Amino acid sequence: MKNTDSLRTFLSKFGFNYSIVNRLMLAAMLIAEVIAFSIFSPYFFQLDNLLPVGREIATLGIVAIGQTLCILTGGFDLSLGGSAAISGIVVGYLCAPSRLDLPYGIGFIAAIAVAVLVGVINGTLITKVKINPLIATLSMNFMLGGAVLLITRQPITVNTAAFRFIGATTFGSVRFPLPIITLAILYVGFGLILKYTVFGRQIYCTGGNVQAARIAGINVESLVFRVYILHY
Repeated sequence: MKNTDSLRTFLSKFGFNYSIVNRLMLAAMLIAEVIAFSIFSPYFFQLDNLLPVGREIATLGIVAIGQTLCILTGGFDLSLGGSAAISGIVVGYLCAPSRLDLPYGIGFIAAIAVAVLVGVINGTLITKVKINPLIATLSMNFMLGGAVLLITRQPITVNTAAFRFIGATTFGSVRFPLPIITLAILYVGFGLILKYTVFGRQIYCTGGNVQAARIAGINVESLVFRVYILHY
């Protein structure tokens, strides 16, 4: 607290607003890193490098949206990695020509259903059984990791244009990857939801003060349960 007050006083001497600086800190750090890497390597700040990197981190960025929702409610989820892995494995297992060779639509629906089921189980354990989110989600992650190992005892190979569409499709002359576009749309969408909807304000309220949220009439357990389903 004293360090925060000292920093606030120091910034005010130079005419800076602490809250604005605090919000822009991560962006400033990112910009500084980009500038530094661009100085050390002339190839860093080029589309041929940035677009492949963006494609690779798009999946992690999408998963981070779900984790953000959990953190905003005052919890967290350690099983997101396992859930993402098992969802991908389900699609591969159902649609691979060497396995069940089902239509891709069925595979994607099944993957979503598996992810929702994981969310339902986690939400139930946390809100109804009152198990700590750390224990519940970490245990779930171990179980999902075991399921992935069981399913993939033999390699699953899917190499068709239909399967590669989401990850490999590009647009325009610069070949802008679809995963980056998807990530940007989701960021904007969930940003608007959190800022301008009742559901978003309830999430912030619950994470800020659970007791105050209950007094305000928010069904905290139901809200947390829905968040653990939605973020998958």
